Amino acid sequence: MKTLRSFFLTLLMLSFPLWSQAQCVMCKAAAESSLVDGKSGIAIGINDGIFYLAAFPYIIIFTLIYLYLKRQEKLKSGEAV
Repeated sequence: MKTLRSFFLTLLMLSFPLWSQAQCVMCKAAAESSLVDGKSGIAIGINDGIFYLAAFPYIIIFTLIYLYLKRQEKLKSGEAV
């Protein structure tokens, strides 16, 4: 049963790139259709949104790692948490 659950979870994770490719085509079409004199406010907004969405998982992960390391340092020095 555990192997079957792992298989379906892996299959589900592998299917996400297929969904994201469809969305990328839609975003590209929207950005290209809004071009005026080689500039696009929509394209700039899409790029900013991608950066914003990509940055926060990294910030969260690094914050958790930092807090974990600080806690380990306190535990090694004998301080109560």
